[in-house]
Amino acid sequence: MEDDGMEQFNGGSENMDEREGKAQMTDIIVSLDDATPLRIDPSRTIFWTGAGISADPPSCLPLGSGLTDAYLETAMGPKWKQFVAIWNNHVPQIMNSVKNGEWSEPEPVGTFTEADIFDKAWQRPRLEYIIGEMNKLDKYFNSIHFTKPENQRLFARGESIAAIQRFSLVRPNLTHFRLADLSKAGARLVTANFDTGLEEASAKNVYHFHSSATDKPENFGATIVAMSRGLDEGFQDEMIRCFEKGFDIVFIGYGGVDFFDAEPFFRSLQGRTFPGKAIYLHYCANPGKREDAKRKEKAYAYLLEPFKNQYIAYGTTEELFHAIYDSYTPITVDKGDCGAFGAVKDYLKDLVDALEDKDTYYFLNTFRICSQLNISPGRLYPDWVNRLENLFSIWESDSPHTIEYMTVSDGQRNDNIMDDIYSNNCHDRELAKTGLKRRIAPYMRSWEKKHNNIMYVANKGYGFPLPRKTIRRYVDLTKQILEEKKTDEYSADISRATVMYLCGWQTKAVIWLYMKSHGFIKRRMLFLKACIDELMKYPFTRFRYRTHYLSLCRQAGYIDAVVNKSGYQGNLQEEWDICMQTPILYDAGQVLQSRIYQARFLGITDGGEKLKKIRKRILDLRENY
Repeated sequence: MEDDGMEQFNGGSENMDEREGKAQMTDIIVSLDDATPLRIDPSRTIFWTGAGISADPPSCLPLGSGLTDAYLETAMGPKWKQFVAIWNNHVPQIMNSVKNGEWSEPEPVGTFTEADIFDKAWQRPRLEYIIGEMNKLDKYFNSIHFTKPENQRLFARGESIAAIQRFSLVRPNLTHFRLADLSKAGARLVTANFDTGLEEASAKNVYHFHSSATDKPENFGATIVAMSRGLDEGFQDEMIRCFEKGFDIVFIGYGGVDFFDAEPFFRSLQGRTFPGKAIYLHYCANPGKREDAKRKEKAYAYLLEPFKNQYIAYGTTEELFHAIYDSYTPITVDKGDCGAFGAVKDYLKDLVDALEDKDTYYFLNTFRICSQLNISPGRLYPDWVNRLENLFSIWESDSPHTIEYMTVSDGQRNDNIMDDIYSNNCHDRELAKTGLKRRIAPYMRSWEKKHNNIMYVANKGYGFPLPRKTIRRYVDLTKQILEEKKTDEYSADISRATVMYLCGWQTKAVIWLYMKSHGFIKRRMLFLKACIDELMKYPFTRFRYRTHYLSLCRQAGYIDAVVNKSGYQGNLQEEWDICMQTPILYDAGQVLQSRIYQARFLGITDGGEKLKKIRKRILDLRENY
């Protein structure tokens, strides 16, 4: 974003005296009330937009679950609707079990069927999660060099994430042209959208914080991994400078659910009061329902809180544009569908049609996604264990090194399909009978050997206790990695091993010894806790893997519970919210388990049974009904 004209203040309806005093939120129904407070100076205004601005013709891009469903159908084939029904019957109730730091028993398991998924059962996994997992598998299987040509053809994949590029075919709608007019008058445009509707309308000063459809697929911010790193720090600094100078911000077509980037940024501003105003358009086309809309919960309210003057406008996009500014170019737009979303779906369909074995493709995607979410694949594939045995036999007979290639990968160990078989479902009774875990174990050790260092080895039970200076050195290296946001494999191995040591067997052993010795080794335990606290000063978005941050949270809670001997320790709501975004149900179970352990340490009975029931619901997802 450019800084042209930022030093000049060209007016606006408020003076500085009016900006003194306590911030408050004002509701305005723009079609009925005097909308004078909404007037803006475009040269001192930022427009923050989301999918809602690209829904009208001729753009006709999807709202809600449309794109998610297209990717789910590509990933799972005919079984995607069954998966969505399973999801809605279990996961929303689990998500709602922890609210405002309090926990309650999950609601009964739902009874939705496939017929309900477009009506009642509207919950979906995050789009970014589905795209991210598919992209991981695409890269994974395309990196394996199978010896036999028939295997190379069987497991080769197209680049599913590249479908996003088809959003560059969008034709702009009236909202795009209105925003383009505002940008020509000096406004800055910030959007979560991939599509190029704003650019096609000749808008200036456009920033796509999730990347644009014109970018190369490898640069897309569409995956959870990329988004988890948060907004670009230079962009954040520029935004804050604008706010400090009194810039206004207007939210249009944006739901405020970007948990990993936009939300942490705006929540980090709470406690400050910027002199400008924030306007949120709560889209409501039916004038008769606008008063009712005022009474609904405002999940987006946090976006407005850092600003002196806060307004929620109830009405249509066109009504808001009329209320905030006068000079727009007369324009008539086509009312037909430009076909951009259709092109996305066509690309995904062609990708699947080109496969030699669609059924294997669907199964591997389903197995991966279910394994990561703690949902038993048996719910969708009753013969899933036999399928895995057959696939493993194909891979094992390909060459003496194929399984090793498929296992000794970069990144997290669970980024490869072998660990899904070895670890994520290792407690499944039917899978355990096959002996696959035993056959894969030597290759898992090869992964550990590739990625090991002294901290990793120490965590496996050797070198206890490590000298403090060794621990200190690795903690300092990890702090440097977090400070510089390094993501290379060497840095990932250092930070991974440091977290594993601080959260693994050795620290648990210290806690056990502390309890048995009645505090004899308290200094050692508090030293490890101090190291954990130093790393936890960095936001979870700095960690390459959120599971590492969550592990630190759990271990800090264990130590605090043992030392303080009073109540549950740790921020349950923060940890739960991080888990529930993907969601990582395994880690959600671990978050609950840490509180159950704390209860055991302290003899707490209040709430413990509820925690167990929430955790049991998660574990039940691993079982076939």
